[in-house]
Parts: sequence; structure tokens; C-alpha cells
Amino acid sequence: MTKRFKGQEFYIGMDSAVLLGHPTTITVGLVLMPIALLLAIILPGNAIIPLAGISSMQWDVAMATVIHKGKFWRTLVSGIIGTAMVLLISSYFGPYITQFALSGAISIPEGATGISAMTVNLFTFIPHILANIHIIGPVVLVALILGLALWNRAWLKKQTNLSTTEFIDADASSYTEK
Repeated sequence: MTKRFKGQEFYIGMDSAVLLGHPTTITVGLVLMPIALLLAIILPGNAIIPLAGISSMQWDVAMATVIHKGKFWRTLVSGIIGTAMVLLISSYFGPYITQFALSGAISIPEGATGISAMTVNLFTFIPHILANIHIIGPVVLVALILGLALWNRAWLKKQTNLSTTEFIDADASSYTEK
């Protein structure tokens, strides 16, 4: 790669799937399975039992492993807090998802009283709550999005100087193999 990008700094994007083989991710994911079932039983306000989502606990803690630099106990505590939040937010969204399914979009198994999804998080919950506060909520949501976009733009400008002669003088032919 350094031959193709002479003297330039480059980054390679990776999916969180590369973290699934880390020993901390595997261990915490396995330990979280019974903890998630216990939380589902004792957590006040929870209305779901995470049967299908329990097998994907490793995905939920993959990034926590990186954030906590592979430390087991810190990752486990983050996983427990995250699992509790997901259970409560999933319980909140359960009636909405059930109503959507009953409209004919998804078939519900015989005898099921409701369905939900464990793919929810604060990034879905907070905008939903803000959007449901009449007038002021959508205004706050739009202001929040614009503020984050402007902050991100300023941060990117500070990180990258796109006016360098290296960038301006570059042409596509310098990156092709000869």
C-alpha cells in the first residue's frame, strides 16, 4: 500500500466482526447470556425475554472491548449496562413494533402477545422521544443534528489540511500500477 500511496497517510476501515474473535469479546458475550436472562426477569419495566437476541451478545460488546482495551471486568460492566438499556428500550418500542407487524407487514406466531427487537439503542430512542414532543421536540432534534454536523465539519477541517500541494497536485494516474 505504501508503494501506491507514496508518502501519504491512509486508513483502512474495518467492521466490528474482526473483534468477535478477541478472547474478551467471546468471554463477555458468553457470560452476558445468562445475565441478560436474569436482567429480563428482575429489571423493573422490562417486558421482553431476549431469546432470539441472546445469541448475538458478542456483537453488543465488540466495541466495548476496544474502548476498555480488552479489560474483562470493564467490558462486562459496560455489557451489563448496555444490555439493561437495550431491554428497557426494546420494551418501550415493543408496542410500536407489534402494531407494525399486526398491520400485515410481518406475521406474528400463534399465541404471541407482542414482539420487539433488540436492535434498538439510545440513537433510536432519543430522536423518537424528541420527535414526539410537539413543536419543540422536532426543533431541538433538527438543532442537535445541525450542531453535530457543524461540529464534525470543524473537527474534520482541523484534522485534515486539504490545501496542501500534495493534494492539489495529485492526479489519478499517480495511483495506477505501471
